[in-house]
Amino acid sequence: MIIMLKLYSTTEGRDPVNKIIGDSSLENKFDHNPNDVNEQFRIRTHLEYVENIIRNQSPLSLMKLNALNHLNEYWKRGQFPTHNHFQQQRLPRFIDHNGIHCAAGYMILKSPGFEYLPNKINARYEYSFIDQIANSTDNHLNKWMNMYEFNVNELSMIQPTYEFLNRRQSEKRDMSSKEQSQVKNNSLDEKEKLSQSTKVIQPPTISKPDRRQPEERDISSKEQFQVKNNSLDEEEKSSQSTK
Repeated sequence: MIIMLKLYSTTEGRDPVNKIIGDSSLENKFDHNPNDVNEQFRIRTHLEYVENIIRNQSPLSLMKLNALNHLNEYWKRGQFPTHNHFQQQRLPRFIDHNGIHCAAGYMILKSPGFEYLPNKINARYEYSFIDQIANSTDNHLNKWMNMYEFNVNELSMIQPTYEFLNRRQSEKRDMSSKEQSQVKNNSLDEKEKLSQSTKVIQPPTISKPDRRQPEERDISSKEQFQVKNNSLDEEEKSSQSTK
């Protein structure tokens, strides 16, 4: 089944997120094509939109539904490929330098018996569009599409393109990370200072003077002397009895 959709015009000076339907997902969500959405939101919106289009077809096989479920968990997770080398225009990327798969690659990766295929495709067609891969002499992708009942048009609609993260954006992101680290360190320093300032200092123990009256002290001394004498008498008697 070939899905025909109206192609919306893209924002001037910005490449579309998809080769087939452009930025239709943003048009559908906002009734216009905003230019101030970030890259992750743009891709998530596109994948959610295409997933719903394909799900609304009927009937769908169980295997195709399973693949769409993997697509759903993929865009909700929100980890998408990026370009680490300069590109003049948005391009697809099957698996990027961090090992992150594109949407189609992730669906294939999660298909039992096809776990090997994303790396195989990526080795030759890392920056290629789906129709270029499907029309090549390598028919492994076609085998997956036949088994999961996807056609080239559907898989091409799913495949996003990605923008190049330029040096300025990269430096800004790195600076943000450094600032967050500095704020965290400053917070720890403040906590340590506060902890030290709130420590309770125990005063030194001072022995209390004997405040008893002289007579009491004398009586106590006499009692101790009497006890000592009694003890000596007992020891002497014991010694004599054992002779």
